[in-house]
Amino acid sequence: MDKTILEKTGFQHLDPDQFRDEKIILRDGRKAVLWVDSDSGHGILDPEYWVENDYYEKTYREQFSANFDGKQVDPENHLAIFKDLNRKQFVQFEKHLSSKSKVLEVGCSFGGIISQVAESGVAEYHAVEPNKQDADFVEKMIPDLKLYSNSFEEADLPEEFYDLVICFEVLEHVSSPRLFLEKTSKVLKRGGLVNFEVPNHNVALLRCYQSSGHDQFYYHKAHIHYFTSESMNRLFQSCGFEGQASSFLVYPFFNHVFWHFNRGPQESFEAALTTPQPTSGESKVQREINAFYSQVESQYEDLVNRHGAGDCLLYQGRKK
Repeated sequence: MDKTILEKTGFQHLDPDQFRDEKIILRDGRKAVLWVDSDSGHGILDPEYWVENDYYEKTYREQFSANFDGKQVDPENHLAIFKDLNRKQFVQFEKHLSSKSKVLEVGCSFGGIISQVAESGVAEYHAVEPNKQDADFVEKMIPDLKLYSNSFEEADLPEEFYDLVICFEVLEHVSSPRLFLEKTSKVLKRGGLVNFEVPNHNVALLRCYQSSGHDQFYYHKAHIHYFTSESMNRLFQSCGFEGQASSFLVYPFFNHVFWHFNRGPQESFEAALTTPQPTSGESKVQREINAFYSQVESQYEDLVNRHGAGDCLLYQGRKK
């Protein structure tokens, strides 16, 4: 592994001799190279396959929407589709909010989480979102929101101002997570909290299931970094944070069952995130069947998270 890649990505705290090149297939079907740290399991996509600098401002939303067939979904429908998941994500940090809290979300997308922050009664709520379509939608939906419509690195944010910085599914996209976290530290008060979520490189579908086909879907050009709990803990600690990464299951048991039998994704995120209710619930046995399905989901979530194999990793920690 060329050590200049580690310097470019901010992972110079890792040993370049510990990396191996792994042949992968990106979601668009191209063969690519992933550099994997043998110690922590962290993966870095070779720079040859990185997207262009203006990708997120111009084409990201066109290429990645809630439908796996590539059809566009507007921000309003995204908000409806991800309502339950966004509520679950909001609950991750809700107990840390108060009427005095100043909150920043980096990469607020269509506003599913920052809208709940705005409704929670905090003192101030700001957000960063470079995608124009999403930014315009969120500004109209939350008129009092202070929105920065450029990249986080370029946003002119107040220093040592925020009590909480939240960030969902963003850190894996940036070339240097270290620079990203260093700026996070600058805008956060001492003792302030971070709540970051990223995809898990040790997700069950990739590491545990036999022949699920997930290895040809999981990797794609929009993601540069593939985190493990170990690599996430080390990076945040080296950037001056004290906390812990934990497993967070996004897609339920029946989505994983679908992958097992079909070797491919469901038709949309809406379908993938939904727990089936197979009966109308009109009789006692029908209600018990529906309840059983929900119980299975809950038990599976506990099992997967207990072993650190959820779809995502959640890091919560405080600035030292």
